[in-house]
Amino acid sequence: MSSATPTSAGPTFCDLFGLTAESLSASLDDKTLLEAVGDGKKTPLPAGSLPGLRGAVASRLWTALNDGSVAGACAGAWAKYADLMQCAKQTRDDPKSTQEVALAQHDFTFKLDPAFDVMLNGVNVGSIPFSFTADCAVNGLELSLERGSIVAVRAGKLDCSAKIACAGTTIWTRDVGAVNLPGELHLTRPIVLNGA
Repeated sequence: MSSATPTSAGPTFCDLFGLTAESLSASLDDKTLLEAVGDGKKTPLPAGSLPGLRGAVASRLWTALNDGSVAGACAGAWAKYADLMQCAKQTRDDPKSTQEVALAQHDFTFKLDPAFDVMLNGVNVGSIPFSFTADCAVNGLELSLERGSIVAVRAGKLDCSAKIACAGTTIWTRDVGAVNLPGELHLTRPIVLNGA
């Protein structure tokens, strides 16, 4: 099975959507967080039992969402393209070669499911589960490959909609349309395409 290891630098989903720890904190409410920490029967902890919970959770969630680039998230979708994987194999077999691959419009979904344990007086009182889902459509993209890795991304447009849910309750949604991808993005850490 093909897989991709996203190890690139570049804009993150937080960059793309202008998402900050402060805006995440504003999207959260104490009731939702306390119910999520509850026993699964939505029995909330007493209000005020976890001071500073919203800010701490928002900061951790922002860090989790900011760990990795949009291009790295795309790598999983790109690994499904036979032509791309064949070029990756050719450049791995011949380390001096470079391949250019044009990708037509393609859609993919990126999902991340972080969860954060909550400690009260040194005791784990529960976990707060989140899900981040981004539905993306990319058009007119060109990739440069060397040694089995994507080393540069050129041109293209990106349409993307995303949502964040806390314990199944949607707390944030955003759409960005027709974002011009950078003219040419040279990756400081290439995206390794495994399985070719």
